[in-house]
Amino acid sequence: MLILIKRLSLNHWPVFLLGNVSSIINLFLPIVLVRLYGPEDMGLYKTFFLYLSLIPFIVMAGGPLNSVYYWMGKTEGRDEYLQATWLVTLILSSLILIPGSIIILLFHQYFSLSTPVLFALMISGFLVCPSGHYNEVSIAKGNVFIGAGLSVCFEVIKTIGFIFIAWKYKDINMLFYYFFIIMVLSSLLMTYLGMKNKTVTFTWDKKRAKEILKYSMPVSLSSCLLFITEKADLLIISAYASAESFAFYSFGCLMIPPLYLLETSIQKHLIPRLSTHYEQQNFTQMVVDFKKAVSDISFLMIPAISGLIVFADPIINLLYTSRYAESVIYLQIFALSYILLMIPHDSILRATAKTDTILKVYFYLTPISFFIIYLSVRFLDLKWTLGIGLLLKLIPKIYCLTISAKVIQHRVTDLIPYMMLLKYMLMSAFLCVIALLVKPLFANELQWFLTVTPIFAITYILSFVLPKYKTIELFK
Repeated sequence: MLILIKRLSLNHWPVFLLGNVSSIINLFLPIVLVRLYGPEDMGLYKTFFLYLSLIPFIVMAGGPLNSVYYWMGKTEGRDEYLQATWLVTLILSSLILIPGSIIILLFHQYFSLSTPVLFALMISGFLVCPSGHYNEVSIAKGNVFIGAGLSVCFEVIKTIGFIFIAWKYKDINMLFYYFFIIMVLSSLLMTYLGMKNKTVTFTWDKKRAKEILKYSMPVSLSSCLLFITEKADLLIISAYASAESFAFYSFGCLMIPPLYLLETSIQKHLIPRLSTHYEQQNFTQMVVDFKKAVSDISFLMIPAISGLIVFADPIINLLYTSRYAESVIYLQIFALSYILLMIPHDSILRATAKTDTILKVYFYLTPISFFIIYLSVRFLDLKWTLGIGLLLKLIPKIYCLTISAKVIQHRVTDLIPYMMLLKYMLMSAFLCVIALLVKPLFANELQWFLTVTPIFAITYILSFVLPKYKTIELFK
């Protein structure tokens, strides 16, 4: 048994499986909370964690933290580099404290969260990256059950506490204070464990700190700009709309982890292959691999998009109750955003070390996007804001795909498997029409949804899998 655990710890599966546990917990926690809190409180909940996720990107502390995987490859001075990454991460994270305090004291009236909660939020945001250092180092060293397992433990403790507070006290602010407390305790524990295994130190190493910053800052800046571009609508709406309206909007923007994981998993397999073919100047094979990746992602993404649009109403009612009926239209629009995941637009640029193109496009697009979204929030309906945001996110995808085609000396049209996409869309459309036609046969929408969606999924998959199976049997 111990040998099996040791073997498992040497590959990616524990990280993948335990990471999925955390994702599932965070996906279903709001489903419980919406039944204990009203829409206004849930709007505050969404706002708190949106701002919390923003802080590490603003101070760009995530780059040095994630660079531990690179420094682990060093044979000389590895421990010193790991120690330096923690101190650099801590210093960058602390950059939020002074300007954050000034903003809270001078402009607290412009936030929907109370002043004490804003301070709790700021300090929690400051602690996020430094407290994650021990987990990342453990995973990088191969102790994946410790690193990923501690993250899951934190999520479980958080979730149990949130549900208990929501059930017992019904006070949303108590929930935020509880999160602040467990963040502080978690940070103290992780710092102690890091000092114990000598990956955390308060000794400043100027030389290694400069190397870490030089390596990580371009990545951090790109990630910051990408985050702001992706979340511009949520950030601005949280500031100008009521907490209730923000709740309806944000719950409609339903993030489905498996769909994002599908795109990420295929990218991780695709990029090394593209890199190898690029070194060999085998551009034709790069096109073949890229088209296959698009086809593989689209196979599940297209029916998922179709299903989210057709079944939006029962999905929202089932997950968040009928009080969130206004979220239905936002989900139907947001479902179209998953089209952006169908084409891994930056994989060729990353495989060919032309990541400066990605940074450049987001450097120019981010302020423009933010300004346009701001205008749409102030002067247009939120449905228009969501649609405009999706179009803005499409711009860098098209641009990077165009540059990618030039890099491998092909046309953009060569990179798209049109016939396969057409087959997936036609089958999805056909099944959606059938689903809508049989809807009157059911007593209510929930019964219709729970009965039809499994049939929809099985029919779609079998319609493509069976012909391939028969073809294989024919040529045996």
